[in-house]
Amino acid sequence: MACYKIIGRCEINNRSLEGLKSDIHDWIWLQFNLAREADRTVEFASEMYDLADLQASMREIGTKHFPKSPSEDNNGNFGMYFYLLALSGQFEEAVAYLYPFSYVDAVHFALALEYYGLLRPSDPLTADNELRSLDSRGRTQINFGRMLGYYTRDFRAANVEAAVDYLALICLNSDLPGESGRRHANLCHEALRELVLESREFSKLIGDIRPDGHRIKGAIEQRGALVGLSDEDDFVHTVTLQAASFAEETGRTTDAVLLYHLAGEYDTVVAIVSRALSEAIAMDIGESPMVLVPVKPRTGASADGSAEQPAAGSSLSLAAIDDPIELARTMMTMYERDAMFHRGIQEQNKVACRLLLELSSIKALVEARQWAQCLDRDQLLAGHFTGNETSRQMLIDQLRQMTLDLTAYTSQLRYRFPPHLHEALARASAE
Repeated sequence: MACYKIIGRCEINNRSLEGLKSDIHDWIWLQFNLAREADRTVEFASEMYDLADLQASMREIGTKHFPKSPSEDNNGNFGMYFYLLALSGQFEEAVAYLYPFSYVDAVHFALALEYYGLLRPSDPLTADNELRSLDSRGRTQINFGRMLGYYTRDFRAANVEAAVDYLALICLNSDLPGESGRRHANLCHEALRELVLESREFSKLIGDIRPDGHRIKGAIEQRGALVGLSDEDDFVHTVTLQAASFAEETGRTTDAVLLYHLAGEYDTVVAIVSRALSEAIAMDIGESPMVLVPVKPRTGASADGSAEQPAAGSSLSLAAIDDPIELARTMMTMYERDAMFHRGIQEQNKVACRLLLELSSIKALVEARQWAQCLDRDQLLAGHFTGNETSRQMLIDQLRQMTLDLTAYTSQLRYRFPPHLHEALARASAE
């Protein structure tokens, strides 16, 4: 009788082998063996059992015999129901069911299915935050992009390049017909843009600077072909400018310098370093020097999980610069060495930055109490050169008289000036 049932599909409504010792795998095999695709208009209703009926049967069994949530799973049976759903071609249902039990496995099964075009993704424009939804024809679909984005939260701070690799896979759906493919590509680009701003790993993601000022491609640009970029420069340039503006607004000077340089905005770089330099010079003598937040270093993860430093001399290493004076001097030296950079900077900005650097040197001499060198540098800066000993002595007498006048004036305004100013004037008068 078992042979008649299998070969002749007898008693199709009773799809079990009664009287024979069998296990779950035998039962599964029988269900698939009895299923046939046929024309319902010519077949008897009692003899119809196709893929849709098989899928409905699997869902019914899952509702009755398998856990619906991790709290109901006591012996790990959820894997068998996922297996049944996948075997019956209900890939979206399978991924959605597996996700709360083991989201890592669900994500990677979804990636494999998506690679072969077997998973139906939801439209990014209309999808909400739910993983599983129905399309206009009542078919199950998976919020593929949102699922990958949530998955990268586990490691995007520790391994941002791995996060780029996963987010780039959203573009597996960019080949869908019509507007849907473009929406998935746009979703991928938006996810990468958010990753750049959130992680602040600009040197890794967008690029770095070589000692000669030329750029090193970042992780996003290296994967340009994978993320559906027909013109890499446009996308990277737009993201770079957005990140640069964000860094400047939040006071991250070194980040802004790196990003504006990578975007080719060399004049803006000089303006930013000049502003930071002027703030450093304006600080009172004796105060703690101004410290910048350095760029996050462009390191990678080695095989043993430790940080891997870039090769020596491979980048400018703005990650090591937290002094605004050093930053300005480094960028100006690099720009003055290459005409490609030099031509993109307004003359007034170049002159202003050079003057500020000279002022910072004079301030350092004042802090070191090297008055003679300070006076020489001051005269040079003003465009006057010390000539003979007579003119030098006249200048000293003039400055001494100015110091005495200031001392007499400030003595009447003792409570309006900080104490260290009176001490400095007193020392200068004594000398």
